[in-house]
Amino acid sequence: MTVEQAFFEEHRERYAQAYASGVLVPEEHYRLVEDLDRVAADAGVLPGDVCSRLSERCHEVQVEFVREFRRWRGVGLIYEGNWPDLDLEARAMVGALVRNFIPARFVLAEDLVSRLFDGEEFDHDALFIPDFAEQGARVTAARSQMVGGLIGKRLSGGLKTVLGAASMPVVQTGYGDSLRRTLERRFERVQA
Repeated sequence: MTVEQAFFEEHRERYAQAYASGVLVPEEHYRLVEDLDRVAADAGVLPGDVCSRLSERCHEVQVEFVREFRRWRGVGLIYEGNWPDLDLEARAMVGALVRNFIPARFVLAEDLVSRLFDGEEFDHDALFIPDFAEQGARVTAARSQMVGGLIGKRLSGGLKTVLGAASMPVVQTGYGDSLRRTLERRFERVQA
């Protein structure tokens, strides 16, 4: 056994839980696994989201989006309707992108606004906001302006954004007609 082989074998044993699903490979992911807690926190997900099989947690359309991410020419997806597990599915998608070394971030809408107020940049290749426009959610003028500005900036920068919305009328009520029209024109819509 070579020194390199011995290193990876010892590494696999030490981090057996991270490698249990088989989606991570020591030769490719050893640095990610050694820093898994920080990597997951930076992406807004749990370590298990990075280590789990996407096909066990997501619909085929979501698996295909992740599989084709680098080649996908769209600017975003908007999941419309009742997607009861969209937050869990979005975390799984972010985890899969991160383990494929694609900068991705999961964030809930309210947390997004407070982070934007704090000056945080959301310049990841993929940004997932599963509760973007929920039925009955109160959207302040400041939130509407900040989130609308972020989406516009991401569109002009060619960065992909994935949103969850109860419906386009709910988007219009919370964020205005202009953003609703932009999303309808530029985002691929996925119905529940």
